[in-house]
Amino acid sequence: MRGNALAEVADDAAPRVALQDLLEALAPLLLRARITPAMVCEAVRLALVRAAAAGARIASGRVNHSRIATLTGLSRLEVRRLLTSRRPTRVPAPRQLDRAARVLEGWSRDPAFRTEAGRPRVLPLRGAAPSFETLVQRYGGDVPPRAVRTELERVGAVRVTRGRIRLHRRRLTLAKQDDCHPLVAIAPYLQGLLDALAVPDATVEWAHQLKIPVQDERMVRLEAERARRTLAAAAAALRPAVRPALDRRRSVGVTLIVTRPPPASAREREEEP
Repeated sequence: MRGNALAEVADDAAPRVALQDLLEALAPLLLRARITPAMVCEAVRLALVRAAAAGARIASGRVNHSRIATLTGLSRLEVRRLLTSRRPTRVPAPRQLDRAARVLEGWSRDPAFRTEAGRPRVLPLRGAAPSFETLVQRYGGDVPPRAVRTELERVGAVRVTRGRIRLHRRRLTLAKQDDCHPLVAIAPYLQGLLDALAVPDATVEWAHQLKIPVQDERMVRLEAERARRTLAAAAAALRPAVRPALDRRRSVGVTLIVTRPPPASAREREEEP
């Protein structure tokens, strides 16, 4: 009996390892979008609770909170909170922000760091309050002021001159080139793939990745267009001439995703032979 129990635990480890692999692949995109672990945890809790709720309705049609709590490991109070919450808003809760964003939030809202007119003060980098050093101590936790300053300068949120720091932008927004973030672009396609795999006994029958070497930006464009046309033709060939009346369980979903690297920087173009 003990051996069988250990075997079941070992089998259950495979999905967790796969999940870790997926998260590590997504992590660079999450950081680029300034999505923190707290935001990820909240989103995962909400998604799991909603998924459990889909199959946890009693005869009256009401959702069985105890059943959801059993499946997710959350308390019934937490389940109730998540079921009544909305999707993530544009402005996350301060506790979910990264340390640099928390510092900006405090700088914009805390009267101790604002002028009488309500504007964020120009602060000395060091010294007694109000200073940037004390601002970071209050809102940045155990992160050194220098580290927060470096990040704020990197994203263009502050300007430093002669030992004083001025707030230039109140929020850490995505860079201009990130207006269409990869997460936003791929989400609908991944959703289609995952919906197909949600059907009982559904599996990935075949998967393949091909890497095509390229030498310059022109080759990138040519290969991307070639891949797009080839895959579009393949998808069109799979489309039946007469569509049979199939229900969801008997349908076949095909998802094609073509990616390309970002445009080369000016320096990279200069270094090309």
